[in-house]
Amino acid sequence: MNRAQTLQLLAEHLPVMTFYQEDLLGHPVDLATDKSLRPYIEKAAVRV
Repeated sequence: MNRAQTLQLLAEHLPVMTFYQEDLLGHPVDLATDKSLRPYIEKAAVRV
């Protein structure tokens, strides 16, 4: 699978993954990459 296919797959399934995680955890979930976060936010973010 190349990068374009991977990005397409994520774009199609990201909303479903977010809703699933919100239902599982019982509160809102924001999905982001570490590169999309500003440095001061990244330091405070929970790493999984």
